[in-house]
Amino acid sequence: MPAADPGWFDDGSGELRWWDGTKWATFYVDANTGAVINRGASPAGQVATVATQSGVNFKAAIITFSTIVVVILVFWGPAALLLASGVVAGAVGLYAVLKGSFGRLRIRTRPVAVAVLVAGIFASTIGGAALTATQQPLDNVASFAGMSSSSPRATVPTPTPTPTPVRKESVIEESATIAYTSSTVDDANLDAGLTAVATPGANGQKVTRIRVVTVDGVEISREVIEEVVTVHPVNEVIAVGSRQPPPPPPPGPADNGCDSNYEGACVPVSSDVDCLGGSGDGPGYVDGPVRIVGADIYDLDRDGDGIACDA
Repeated sequence: MPAADPGWFDDGSGELRWWDGTKWATFYVDANTGAVINRGASPAGQVATVATQSGVNFKAAIITFSTIVVVILVFWGPAALLLASGVVAGAVGLYAVLKGSFGRLRIRTRPVAVAVLVAGIFASTIGGAALTATQQPLDNVASFAGMSSSSPRATVPTPTPTPTPVRKESVIEESATIAYTSSTVDDANLDAGLTAVATPGANGQKVTRIRVVTVDGVEISREVIEEVVTVHPVNEVIAVGSRQPPPPPPPGPADNGCDSNYEGACVPVSSDVDCLGGSGDGPGYVDGPVRIVGADIYDLDRDGDGIACDA
């Protein structure tokens, strides 16, 4: 036999024999009883194996099954019997599908097991539907029998009404913030590299109206009805300087070594000039006050009022 997974297979003699994956074993399935027989064991062991494996009292099983059938027919009728039979057949078919066979019930191949499973499902479905359809009349008969056996003054109990689900709709409002956006503009009146806020930004506000549906206090849906902008956002505008400042003029002609950009005191022409008595390190110094008449090339006018070294 070619390589195959362990299982029960026909060894060519018409009997099911156990294949352990590499060779045939000495275990067979008895065609009459469905019991597993070890034909390689001693006669005493074989008899013990057969007794252990078969171990089914078919007479007792038939009597028990017949009793169950009669009880189901008497108390629940044919529909319940069909449902129970379908459930049993489905269970047997499922077991046989999972195991590959069920020798004791003559189910020796998986296709047969699938057919038994499908038949069981079909029978249980039909039986369940029929039992459901006949349940209400049986309940009415039982109720009538109970009334007739009670005293004449007995009253029919009032059935408890099924509570009606409470459905409510409400409209709620939710507020949300609308973030402002930002943009930039060129400003020719601002030196290049500098920025300034031309228009401050401000967030907006919107209100969303929502329809909420609840059943017995449990929310089942919500729907947006409308959105209303109550406060529009203000866009922030940032001015970006594009003006290129002119270079400082070269030092003008000096009278006695004084820079012509300053008047009121002699500002020496030097690599750097600081106010006398200040914290500057020179090398040139001037004793102010000095008025700026040109470009403040030495940055003497720290407060920008046009008068330098006046403190």
